Amino acid sequence: MKNTSGKHDKKQVPFGLYKSVIISQKCVVINNGHCFEWADIKQDLKALQEITIEDKGKTLAIRSEYLGTCGKIFQAIGVAIPPTIREVT
Repeated sequence: MKNTSGKHDKKQVPFGLYKSVIISQKCVVINNGHCFEWADIKQDLKALQEITIEDKGKTLAIRSEYLGTCGKIFQAIGVAIPPTIREVT
């Protein structure tokens, strides 16, 4: 899908990336100078998962390890990656 309006389509860009990147057809250049393939970004963000478990009356959220581009993407948009294990209240 080609966007001819000159504006980025927010629906196609996850986690508010439109604020921090320049998007071409295949490459995303982040404001901190890194360039990543769009396919790699989507794959790495899709792999990031979180599950919730209950143990001894406590509810815990456990996230998967972040891989590849995730750390740089979260950093570029100013979002902290959640801790690996956190208590849910």
